[in-house]
Parts: sequence; structure tokens; C-alpha cells
Amino acid sequence: MKTTIFLAKALLVFIVVLVTSSLVPASDLVTLFGSGSSMLAFGPGIVSLDREYFNQIIGTVGDGKASPSYLRVEQTLSNTKSRYTFDIKSTGAEVATEKKLDRNDLFVVTHIGIYLIAQVSTTLGAEVLQTYPNTDVFVSATGFTPAHLEVIYNGFLEVKIGTKVNIPALPMQSFRFVPTSQQQAANNYILNSELNVHQHSYWPGILLWLHGTQNIEINIDFPALASMQIAGVASNTSNKIVFMPFGYVCKNAAKQL
Repeated sequence: MKTTIFLAKALLVFIVVLVTSSLVPASDLVTLFGSGSSMLAFGPGIVSLDREYFNQIIGTVGDGKASPSYLRVEQTLSNTKSRYTFDIKSTGAEVATEKKLDRNDLFVVTHIGIYLIAQVSTTLGAEVLQTYPNTDVFVSATGFTPAHLEVIYNGFLEVKIGTKVNIPALPMQSFRFVPTSQQQAANNYILNSELNVHQHSYWPGILLWLHGTQNIEINIDFPALASMQIAGVASNTSNKIVFMPFGYVCKNAAKQL
């Protein structure tokens, strides 16, 4: 019986791919089925997983109450720290590039992005999200070794909502993507144009319902490298990890716990 079900599912996937390939341009198939570490379903021609998620959400909170959105929380890298906690709730003390969850709102996560940035205080907001230690952004200097940033991708992401551990250990390798065409100069971004935050985010296979009234713990842990040099050393520059979930915000829909 199990073999029959497995074969039926395999046949269904084959049919979907076959039909989709006739409806969707080849360039869009990458976006549809993911590239690199991506596991996100987007694309024209078929009902996307995102649409199915949206239908589930409005079925719970009601039609007209959910809209596409994202959250963004940043943590500054330190040479003496290998565990980072991301507080997604709004406190009023956010950096201008951050976007957090209001206590009254519900945010339903469909997919997750984790990126690196070199944030310069004098040009705050102009940084480019990185999916790998781009050496034209993270430039080697006394006290900083770009290759040490790879320790981050040998760690894991943990998500705990209330008393339940929803994601115990999602490997950070899921978020590492090095494009075929890489940036060749500090001011040349056209060769680094393969990044799309949706395409290079990760679908965890479940919906995460984040209520502003709940206790929510989000941590990234990675190995503590001896003599680690990952903190920014350039003037007015901070190297950061960016936790950026995508999904739907439902205004004033947080459960009263």
C-alpha cells in the first residue's frame, strides 16, 4: 500500500513538472521549484504553494485581513559570540532598516531568508543583502577575516513559539547561495544580480504563526572558531546577520494569551 501511494505521488510530481514546463518559461522554472538552497514555490501557470498558504490563512483569520509582508531583524556580529537571538517584537528602538511585529498583530511565516550585510552608519539603508561572504563587500583587513564568516553557515536556526519548539535545528547551509556570476568590484552590482530575496529564501514546509502576544524565541547558533574575526573593523561599519521571514501580516489578529 505504501509503495502504491509513493508511486502515485511520484507520478503526480512528474505530471506537474511536465505540464508546468509547457506553460512556464525555463527561466521561471528555477523560481518555481527553487535554486541552490531554495525550496520555495512561485511562478505563473499553476496554483502556487504560496496561494495555498494564503487560502489557509484567510480561512482562519477571515477574508480581507491578510496582506503580503515581511519582518526584518538584525544582529551585529561579534568576535566573541556564536549564539544570536532575534527579537521580532516591536519595541520602538529598531534600526531604520528593521521591521518588527506589533503586539496586536499576527504574522504568518511562509518562507525564511537569512542574509549577511555590512552596514555603514553614514549610508544606512543602502546595504545589499548577501547570501554568502562576498569579499567585495566583506573586505579582508587587520582584525577581520572574510572566510571566518563561513562559520555561520555551519550552524543552525532554532524557532520556538510558546512552549513548542517548531524548528529545532534547521541547517544554516539552507541559506547559503553563491551565484554563478559573482560581483567583481565594490561598485559593480550587475554581476551580482542573481539574488532575489524570495527565490533565495527557504521554505520550511510548515506555516509559522507568530502572534504578537506570544513568547517567541528565534536563535542562530554556530561553532565558536578560535580567534574568530567576523566583526566589522572599517570605520562606521557593522557586519550583521539579518533574519528576514516573509509571509502575511494580519492586523489586530493576535491571540489574547
